[in-house]
Amino acid sequence: MRLTKPPWPKLPLTIPMLVAMARAAVPAESSIRDVFMFVLMFLGFLREDEVTSLMFPDIWVGMMEGVVEEVLFIRVRKSKTDPGRNGSTVVLVSCAHSVLCPVRWFRLHCRVRRSRTHVFHAVGPDALPLARTTPNSLLKKWLGVIGVDPKLYGSHSLRRGGATAAAARAVRVHILKRHGRWASDAVYLYIQDPNEARLEVSRALLAVPVE
Repeated sequence: MRLTKPPWPKLPLTIPMLVAMARAAVPAESSIRDVFMFVLMFLGFLREDEVTSLMFPDIWVGMMEGVVEEVLFIRVRKSKTDPGRNGSTVVLVSCAHSVLCPVRWFRLHCRVRRSRTHVFHAVGPDALPLARTTPNSLLKKWLGVIGVDPKLYGSHSLRRGGATAAAARAVRVHILKRHGRWASDAVYLYIQDPNEARLEVSRALLAVPVE
């Protein structure tokens, strides 16, 4: 029996918030690392454990057949929705005119990273891998920088935010599920409908003439 109420789900991060963080970044190791990590988690629907466990051979830039732009490939070796440990590869397209271009941030990160193993590491001299919970604390710090109350958000806000933004732009659900590695319809728990969309049902019902 559940004795306590479940925690209220964190709000999804929005694209304007992520853009504000990217524009607030400075040419320093920790700043570039943090924003690049947030971009991956938002665009790739990555969880904390997925992004902190990335090894450097797991991420690279290449081309895809039939695609003109460069693509950032991210190999997710293990995920809680992948009990068979088969792994999956997330693909993110480059976008030269966007401040959130994942390929641009990847190349910036390559210039400052010092670890020979993990993609994301601490700034200290030993370049130790980031702890699983570190993205959460870093995101809250950056939200404070851009003037957003961090209490309403957590690292899962990036995954929720990416799914919500993609759904709002009419990305098909089966594509969302594959991109986010959802084996079930749990994807719907991550998508927060806009207020206008939430009112569609009552608007439709109220529009029915009363006999």
